[in-house]
Parts: sequence; structure tokens; C-alpha cells
Amino acid sequence: QNEIGHLIYLPKGYDHATKNKHPCILFLHGAGGVNGGFDNIKGQSLTRMILNKVVPGGEDFPFIVITPRADKRNWLDALLARLMSELNIDTDKFYLAGQSMGGNGAWEYGAKNVNKFAALVPVCGYVARKDPKNGARVAEIAEVLKNKPIYVFHAATNSVVSVDHSDGMVESLQKA
Repeated sequence: QNEIGHLIYLPKGYDHATKNKHPCILFLHGAGGVNGGFDNIKGQSLTRMILNKVVPGGEDFPFIVITPRADKRNWLDALLARLMSELNIDTDKFYLAGQSMGGNGAWEYGAKNVNKFAALVPVCGYVARKDPKNGARVAEIAEVLKNKPIYVFHAATNSVVSVDHSDGMVESLQKA
């Protein structure tokens, strides 16, 4: 945790001085992390799994993980640019993941920065959920991301964000 609102996990053996490059995940938290400080984002999916050492690889999880804290549902380009220059990130293995609101961020930010990420992992995400032109935005994003590796996860029983959002994105990607 630091002064500009993000958490960073560095893999075991990370040494800034060696310049050895590491794969990196930019993880965008859900709306539950907007209020309540860092404790709320520490309790969300990937961040919680890393802190509890239950991710594949356990203590040897090989990724740098950056979790920016969004106070107002936005993600800062300046933060990412600074961290990209400061950390030993393998830019060919830079991944974008997000949960719920962060899943929406993965779709939207991934589409706006398609060449920055090796793959996207939206978890229970949605696109323009309150926008009556949702179908058009889904198709736009699918067209931009049609050649990008994307791993979509969404529980059919999710009561907050309907699985229909992920199903619709997947169908639109398949059409594109």
C-alpha cells in the first residue's frame, strides 16, 4: 500500500536492481472496494487469494500484481505509466483482470488499450450496464478485442451482475 492509492505484490525473489523482467497482472477491483479503504480491496478475489497464499504457486506466485484503488470508479493512466517505468515488468506478459466493476474496467480499459495487454480476464464483468445502447457498445468492444486472448469467468448464480452480461460479450466476440 502506498500514498497514491494502490497495492503492489512483488513475487518471491523480485530484485529491482537485477532488471529481470516479470509477468504482471493489473487487477481492477469491484465496487465493494470503492468505499472503506484498502481493507475492502484486500478482501477481493485475486488480492485476497494472494494475501492468503491460496493462488496457484502459493508463496511462489510469479506475477507482479498491481491493484489500483478506485475511489470514483476510474483507473489512472498516469499511475500505470509510472509503475511501468519503475517496475521490472515484462510488457509481453502484461495481463488485465478485473472483478465486477473491475470486470467492466477490464472490458473498457482493455478495448481502449488493446495493444498494451497480452490477455484479458474479466470476472463477472459487464459492459455499459445502464446504457440503453448496451448492444452497440458490446459489439464495438468485441470488434476491437476479437483477436485478443480473453478468459471470461462468471457464476451463473451471481445475483449482483447477471451472467447474461458475460454471455452476451462472449457471443459478440464469437461473432466478431
